[in-house]
Amino acid sequence: MGRTVALRLVAVVPLLLISTAFAFALLQLSDVEAAEVRLGPNATDEQYEIVRDELGVNRSPMIQYVDWVGDAVRGDFGTSWVNNAAIGEQLRARLPVTLSLAAGALVIALALGVAGWWWWSKH
Repeated sequence: MGRTVALRLVAVVPLLLISTAFAFALLQLSDVEAAEVRLGPNATDEQYEIVRDELGVNRSPMIQYVDWVGDAVRGDFGTSWVNNAAIGEQLRARLPVTLSLAAGALVIALALGVAGWWWWSKH
């Protein structure tokens, strides 16, 4: 059993890389311009370039992806384009509510699963 768990944990690494690469590629393909979201449509070209340099979106997509994954592994999820707040802090603030909803869903799923198992075992 320990070997199975270890193999499953090792299989998580490529899955995470594939899913993050897919999410990053979708973001790259979108028409959303980070500098325009932050500054609005009335900024000058020079202001847009400064913000693009700050955000690092002028670099190659591969370098952006490697930096993005590296920062996420270290727990640095960056800064929101919209409100300029740290995303990690926003996640931590919302984590208790998320965990309570997940715990409630788990209790309901377990109750229904056990009830279903009991019902099917009797019939």
